[in-house]
Amino acid sequence: PTVTVLTATGTVDQVLAGYLEEGIQAAARDGADAVLIELNTPGGSLDATNKIVSTLLESPVPVIVWVAPAGGYAASAGTFITLASNVALMAPGTRIGAASPVGSGGEDIEGTLGDKVLSDAIASISSIAETRGRNVEWAASTVRDAKSSPASEAVAVGAVDGIAATFDEVIAAADGRVVTI
Repeated sequence: PTVTVLTATGTVDQVLAGYLEEGIQAAARDGADAVLIELNTPGGSLDATNKIVSTLLESPVPVIVWVAPAGGYAASAGTFITLASNVALMAPGTRIGAASPVGSGGEDIEGTLGDKVLSDAIASISSIAETRGRNVEWAASTVRDAKSSPASEAVAVGAVDGIAATFDEVIAAADGRVVTI
């Protein structure tokens, strides 16, 4: 199979959102069988996250997200992105979660605005998890309680599909899976 590989590291922003959208569109035009996003992020912009999630949910080709390398993470916005993939895999020694919304300086969002942002983020991540058949309660807890899990726990609770240490293991884990696009 032909797999287009896109690397997504660093902060989630509009540049990354555009890169992933264009990469997935190009993969579809080129007849790729799947897109593999290698993800390692501390999180970022909620607007960019929403754009990326829509891109993944509407992708005409299957999307695999691989949280890698070992020691890497899919924190905050990365949690939303990983859950939105058709196949979600993590390298050993990685982690996912801690997706509670915060202000641009990392501060808590207070008052009614904070309540609204939190409620919407819980609804969003729950909807994503439900759409992809992942653990909705775990997903909501990453926003509501800033829950974070190592790869082994994420697999055990049904947040992600498996652990893969290498590119070849990612392809082997995805091979033969039936997904909805």
